[in-house]
Amino acid sequence: MFLVWAIYDATGESNFIQRVSRRAQPFTFWLVVSTWILLSLMWIAYPS
Repeated sequence: MFLVWAIYDATGESNFIQRVSRRAQPFTFWLVVSTWILLSLMWIAYPS
């Protein structure tokens, strides 16, 4: 599920709590995307 969000965010916008644009807020955008990827990897490594 988290990985789908990370792939969708590759379009350049993320909708976490508010819309985050890669162009306007690059640090926040990559923080959100990297969080989705990290959560995906953790979910795969430690399924519950």
